[in-house]
Amino acid sequence: MVFHASANLNLYDGEAHPITVYLYPLSSSAGFEQTNVDDLLEGEMPPGVLAPPVPITVSPKEKQAFQEMFPAQTGQLGVLADYYRAPGDPEGIRTQVVAARCGLRKPKLVLSPKDVYRK
Repeated sequence: MVFHASANLNLYDGEAHPITVYLYPLSSSAGFEQTNVDDLLEGEMPPGVLAPPVPITVSPKEKQAFQEMFPAQTGQLGVLADYYRAPGDPEGIRTQVVAARCGLRKPKLVLSPKDVYRK
């Protein structure tokens, strides 16, 4: 998996900030996709999560390749980007699900100022 971070990553108070991204090994994505982002950030482990999430830190303008060994049953990875949200800010897109085994093509995720999306 490769993360491409915006120069204005996690923008608040007029400045870009690093962000923590959590990678969840999944046997099934349904539980992860149905769980509220705040509950995931508070440690909830929904059905289908095979192990605790792996945290990584990504800085503004950084391109970071990530390769980690996950349990053999891992079919997908749940991605949770812990963006700063002020009260009243729109929720934005903070989660994605990608295939865990992609052969030669690594999933690419863009970390924009307020959202994570697939490239």
